[in-house]
Amino acid sequence: MSDLKLNTSQMTQGAIVALVIAAVLGIAHLHQRVAILETRAEVLQGLEDRLARIEEGIERVERTLERQGAQ
Repeated sequence: MSDLKLNTSQMTQGAIVALVIAAVLGIAHLHQRVAILETRAEVLQGLEDRLARIEEGIERVERTLERQGAQ
């Protein structure tokens, strides 16, 4: 019977170790995903900035064309 208790204890410890390993791997994976999402967010912000500059340029051209048409 003591062998059975030892086996149960060892199995419990093994299960706990497996859960800890799974948790660590899961956290590492989440950190990796967060890094990817942060990079994508930076890229999107850069694209938004470029789009804003393009829109400003278009507005300047439109104003110039309006002034030229008024002359």
